[in-house]
Amino acid sequence: MIKTTSYEISKELKEIDFNVDTIFYYDSENEECQIWHELPIKLESEFVKSFDLETILDALPKSIDYGRFKNLGLRIYYEECCYIGYEDSNGFLQDFTVNNKLSKSLESLADTAARLLIQLIKDKIV
Repeated sequence: MIKTTSYEISKELKEIDFNVDTIFYYDSENEECQIWHELPIKLESEFVKSFDLETILDALPKSIDYGRFKNLGLRIYYEECCYIGYEDSNGFLQDFTVNNKLSKSLESLADTAARLLIQLIKDKIV
């Protein structure tokens, strides 16, 4: 089974109007993720889109400028714990790094990446 964003993260993405194509949807009544290749339009309001890791990574900018820091590159570290964030040529991770230690245990990498995307959108960086 492909891991997708959780129901809670998917709702946050909907609230910030992140709207890209997906085949994954949560039924808002029972919070169960389902695969729909074509969602009936009349039912669209009853479902919340969910996204796989690849979709979220495609939406994250590969580099950003942040204050005095220019051309920060997207980096993913997945060893003892997972870090997704931006760093400069000196390896300095910026404040908007998302770290699994700070989020729910067993959070999927899709959720971690989505948390970063949500933060960048809220901070008007994306």
